[in-house]
Amino acid sequence: MNSINGYFQVVPKEDGTYLKMFPPVNGGEQIQTDELKKYLDNCGVKEYDLHEVMNYLCSNEVHEVKISAKVCWAILERMELLYDKSRRVGVVRFYPPSANGKNLNKKEILDELKQKGVVHGIVEESIDQYLRHRVYCTNIVVARATLPVEGKDAKIEYFFNTEITSKPKLNEDGSVDFHRLDNMSKVKEGELLARLTVADRGTPGTDIMGGTISPKRVKAKILKKTQYTILSDDGLELFSAVSGHVTLVDDKVFVSDVYEVPADVDASTGDIDYDGNVLVRGNVRTGYIVRAKGNIVVNGVVEGATLVADGEIVLKRGIQGMNRGILQANGNIVTKFIENSTVKSGGTISTEAILHSSIEAKNEIIVGGKRGLVTGGELKAGSKISLKVAGSTMGTATVLEVGIDPAISERYREVEKRIDDLKREQTQLEQAFQLLKKKVMQGAKLPADKIMFIKSIPSKIKADETEMEYLLDEYLALKEVLDEMNKGTIEVQNMIYPGVKLLISNLAYFIRTEEHHCRYLKVDGEVKSVYL
Repeated sequence: MNSINGYFQVVPKEDGTYLKMFPPVNGGEQIQTDELKKYLDNCGVKEYDLHEVMNYLCSNEVHEVKISAKVCWAILERMELLYDKSRRVGVVRFYPPSANGKNLNKKEILDELKQKGVVHGIVEESIDQYLRHRVYCTNIVVARATLPVEGKDAKIEYFFNTEITSKPKLNEDGSVDFHRLDNMSKVKEGELLARLTVADRGTPGTDIMGGTISPKRVKAKILKKTQYTILSDDGLELFSAVSGHVTLVDDKVFVSDVYEVPADVDASTGDIDYDGNVLVRGNVRTGYIVRAKGNIVVNGVVEGATLVADGEIVLKRGIQGMNRGILQANGNIVTKFIENSTVKSGGTISTEAILHSSIEAKNEIIVGGKRGLVTGGELKAGSKISLKVAGSTMGTATVLEVGIDPAISERYREVEKRIDDLKREQTQLEQAFQLLKKKVMQGAKLPADKIMFIKSIPSKIKADETEMEYLLDEYLALKEVLDEMNKGTIEVQNMIYPGVKLLISNLAYFIRTEEHHCRYLKVDGEVKSVYL
């Protein structure tokens, strides 16, 4: 059974005005003194004996108490509107009419709400329910605001690693690979970097008085265009304009096609594999690899490391390769010195000294500067080798070769070796075929794998013969190119020592005595020297 609050009613009589008090039921609230005083004042009952009333406020029985000798006018059923500052909920407390008063109907209740400013969110069901079963001194919700639909903050989604840890990779066996570190977020040209979801400001609501209830403020964000980035026309997507690496700094996306290593390439950086240019301000330590789609510039020394560039390689000092250092570039290579290293260039190699190294350049090898020294090793250039001093007083074996494109020469040797391997393989297959065939004819029973092998031999021989045909055609074409080459010079500006071997367009020339200030070239099918 529902609880009912205690309430009161004014009862006019011939001898004065009385107050009838009804106790609460099932735990309802007691009559509040302040509420009673306010009601009497609003109804015009000014002179009354409140002390007499208070003696019965907490009684559990109905009591009727004379509060004034004056007879009051008839009092209509009254309602009081209550609401908080936000005006999101309207609550009404009804008070019964006096014994000779009149109840309110629905229209009168609605009209009074309107007069009090309540024009939105009327809960007519609550009013209807009250009219069916009147309860007094009780809060009844008669109006509810339309609450705003809250918006959402703007959000930027990044499509690259924004938290670089520089931690080494952990291998499956539990070891740590210090060559592979999480030290950059690589990016390709045209790759999506970030996407903006604009702020949703939400939808305003309406309070019970018809006023606007604004949704909470949301945070707005924008994508900011920086160098080497492309912002979409609608400002919602950011793309990379170049291949390189990307970083996030203070909500700004920065893209660069130059990866700068502030110190050495070592365990602190791991190997570098970059789609743009690489600048190393320190050294490149032994065992580490630097690869770049663009150029590589090293301010310090390269030790027994590997540098591979699609563009150029520039070493401000040089490479001490320890017989394991490698420089390989599609473009030019410029360095102070090269020692115990393997160097290949798709352009020109320029240096001041070469010691005990294997050097190949598609165009020229220029060894100049103060020393211009080449001692030991093998140098190959497509058109020219220029140096100051070649060999040594100790007769160090040194080979200088020009007039042949190193790439063509290398391919020629590869094809030649493959042809020899195929010939050897064909001979072995034919011998095995004949041997197994003889055993079968003698009645021997062969295992299944041997039988399968015999069946596969004819198709394998045919495949080798097909490959051989293609390789022979390429071999003859390459040989013709090499035989027709009649260019290339070797210039020795100071001295060339005995023990140096010269090769110009496959023609050999051995230095047997010291020679000075000479240019070597192919003339009428032989190598000749002329003074500079």
